[in-house]
Amino acid sequence: MDSEGRLVLVTGTNGFVGSCLTRDLLEKGYRVRAMVRTTSKLAVLDGLEVEYVFGEMTDPSTFSPALEGIGTVFHAAGVTKARDPNDYYRVNTDGTEALLRACLDITSVERFVYISSQAATGPSEGDRPRKEDDPPNPFGVYGQSKLDGEAVCWEAAGRGLGVTVVRPCAVYGPREREGLSLFRMVNRRIIPTVLPNTCLSLIHVVDLVDLIERAGRIDVAEGRTYFAADPTPYWMESVVRIIGRVLGRRVLFIPVAPQLLRPVATINELLLKVGVGVQFLTRERIREAEERYWSLDVSRAQEELGWRPMRTLEERVRETAEWYIDNGWLKSGFRTGTN
Repeated sequence: MDSEGRLVLVTGTNGFVGSCLTRDLLEKGYRVRAMVRTTSKLAVLDGLEVEYVFGEMTDPSTFSPALEGIGTVFHAAGVTKARDPNDYYRVNTDGTEALLRACLDITSVERFVYISSQAATGPSEGDRPRKEDDPPNPFGVYGQSKLDGEAVCWEAAGRGLGVTVVRPCAVYGPREREGLSLFRMVNRRIIPTVLPNTCLSLIHVVDLVDLIERAGRIDVAEGRTYFAADPTPYWMESVVRIIGRVLGRRVLFIPVAPQLLRPVATINELLLKVGVGVQFLTRERIREAEERYWSLDVSRAQEELGWRPMRTLEERVRETAEWYIDNGWLKSGFRTGTN
């Protein structure tokens, strides 16, 4: 499938992954139509030559104008946090199903790339990385809503739509706010050890959007599901030490039992509601940490899409830290890698 001049639709374009995907697609010669809400803040897209169209995942009447003339849909819109659990299903499942129905009515749409999540399949069993065809064990309401979103994708595939599912693991990089919380904790030099004792997969957003673009372009990807992660999983303690090395910080690990952190997490979640908490310390994050292994096998993406990460974890962590510092997100009186 040729990318040059091809008109594609990206939903959730002003989000972290969506905005990076849009930049990547433009750099590779695509024309991008960006579906955003009327209330969306679009500063992250400033300077990009995109065609804007307003649409709401809860309002199917807005889909047909957005899809007219589109060849490929990259569906990155979704709810990752909600006070009402039903909101996950309204957007991630029902909204996706309605968008798929609209795609089936538009003859130009050939491929639908659904950005799912590792949460849809849950943690891995022991130290064996999870494979795409392993039976899913979704984590939380969000994970179940994304797995249900995958199910409606495959129903649409049965009606003739070309579908590809990409399941990213934890994504980090410039402009990402949850990862920022970890960088800030390392910058303060103290980390509760309940958080580092996890083996997990990570992926930098630049590597993720490269994989997503390939999934939408390469013919063999139709009808396939791909995990998106660095080929080698990491122990969280090693990740923390790399961040510390990049920031020039010696990190002190404080052993804390999960049951002692839960009340702190509850208070922190209340602070988050008023914008002053730490994204990395929530009750759900603690439950994730108690699941020791969150690793993925990405050999399918490597073999079928020819995909590889472009740089090492430490190089990407350094780039991310420098962006945080340069843009005032992370306070530091020194450049990265110096004391």
